[in-house]
Amino acid sequence: QIDFDQGASSGLFEGLDKNIQYRQETAAGFPDLLRKIIISDQTSYLNSLLERQDKMAMAMSVETRVPFCIHPLFNSVNSLDPKSKINPVPKVILKKLSEKYFNKEFVYRKKIGFLLPIDSWLRDKKNLGRYLDLLTDSTFCQRGFYNAKAVSKAVDEHLKKEKDWSKDLMNLIKFEMWHRIFIDPVQK
Repeated sequence: QIDFDQGASSGLFEGLDKNIQYRQETAAGFPDLLRKIIISDQTSYLNSLLERQDKMAMAMSVETRVPFCIHPLFNSVNSLDPKSKINPVPKVILKKLSEKYFNKEFVYRKKIGFLLPIDSWLRDKKNLGRYLDLLTDSTFCQRGFYNAKAVSKAVDEHLKKEKDWSKDLMNLIKFEMWHRIFIDPVQK
């Protein structure tokens, strides 16, 4: 347990206090709460998010763009009535504008993430498929954590493209590798 006296603890959150004060001062000139929150986020929180995103992208050698982060656009959007920004449809203003250039099915389609083709990688012995042998060898079968016959059947069905078992197989592979690296050596 750490016991802070008044002097030590007062400096502990000094940076947080300054951040809160900055946010309050920045938003003070705006009449309504929604505008205060938006301006406060744009001038303090957004910068740290963009810096973090940039560092992560550079670390992975990925070039990223933030096309809507420009001052003229911010100024234009900030001048709109805050009530026009509240809608059950996310990004309603952007979507209404996009309707002029794209069909509605495209504009309002459900968000699709970037999926990795793990299912096909597991079917390729030169890729993740080389790890499927871990799920059918004697070490895995003798562990008794899983029904070895059911796992073997899932591997076969996946390889024959009868059913996509990629999520389950990847979880089993990760667990088995973890067990072999961290548990098996201790038990010997």
